[in-house]
Amino acid sequence: MKKFSKALILSLMVGSVIAGIVSCKRSDDEPPVTKGKIGRLYISFSNYRDGATPFPSIGIIDNADSVLANGGDMSTIFKLRNISITSGVKGGATLYFDPFVQRIYQAPKNENGLSDTVLRHMSYNLNGIPASTNSIQNSVMGSVRGMAINIPENNNEPRFLYVTKTSRTGNNRDVQPVGIYKFNSAIANGYVRYGQKITLAGLGEERAPWGLAINGKTLYASISGPNGGVMVLPNVVNNLDTLLADYSNTQMHTIAGASKVRGISYHLLKDILVLTDYTGEGPSAVGKIYIIENFSKLPAGEITPTRTIQGASTGLLEPVDVSIDKRANGTFMFVVDKSSRYISRFKITDNGNVAPDARLIVDRTPETNIAVQMIPEGIFFDGRD
Repeated sequence: MKKFSKALILSLMVGSVIAGIVSCKRSDDEPPVTKGKIGRLYISFSNYRDGATPFPSIGIIDNADSVLANGGDMSTIFKLRNISITSGVKGGATLYFDPFVQRIYQAPKNENGLSDTVLRHMSYNLNGIPASTNSIQNSVMGSVRGMAINIPENNNEPRFLYVTKTSRTGNNRDVQPVGIYKFNSAIANGYVRYGQKITLAGLGEERAPWGLAINGKTLYASISGPNGGVMVLPNVVNNLDTLLADYSNTQMHTIAGASKVRGISYHLLKDILVLTDYTGEGPSAVGKIYIIENFSKLPAGEITPTRTIQGASTGLLEPVDVSIDKRANGTFMFVVDKSSRYISRFKITDNGNVAPDARLIVDRTPETNIAVQMIPEGIFFDGRD
């Protein structure tokens, strides 16, 4: 048998190790690799007591896309993880998750005279539980109801954080108008100046941007108010101007009869956009979910949703946020309703007066088990295979 020198064997071993390291290196444009399938649902709660022990501001449902055979009882699995998570917001509003920057974002509700102009973003561990918390502080953060982060085409492009400012108090600490604001770093910390201000032309005083979704370089903003809908801002991510006043390079899609369009979510692979809407308030409110197929191909103007979920069986009163399973095989969308307090799961193919195939009301805090009517206001589904 031919003998090999120790030097040659050592050289081959080192070469193999180096090759293995190089081949396994993760691209910065890919989310971190996780073991096994993820179907994790994050919920933002708006409950807050000033000066008292804070309520949990975030809840997590694991395996939220699970299906039981033979119509099993979904309440056995569609339930909150037994852990209380507080981010520091004075009541949670919209919530956003980004696996690329590895952060969970939560905006403050800012109601009942509370002053909170700090948006929190948190790292998380392998189980999806928020860990260390950082803050982006700016006066525009006091009424954020929509968030989106662009996905760059290469490692040299920055990741921007876009937020909607939905209202204005009028005091000298809240001077910026309603609109969309861009922050040049999605992981900034401390007081941060916005990098771009976008005020939208032609909306009028009764209409305002609410939620945000992103499709490449294009932003989709849900628009509240009479005959609201969706405003498309084509290629806006490439626009680096600091001020886009009365920005008119847009396409408006209106929905006849829409009143309080709030939540928005977009499925890139299926080109499906979903919106929540409602009329009225409280127990007499009427909630809807609009499902719009082939959205990116629609011309500007009035559109008719492909399907509309509404009716007594839906349990929808004031649905304020929605998140769709964006995987190629995704079949569900998840909705939170601040009036009925339901966290619901519907099929993307649902239509009309249909009951959700899974839903949950939280009447006790996780972990501490304190009786309280938790109010969900934001939702985001993290689905990865």
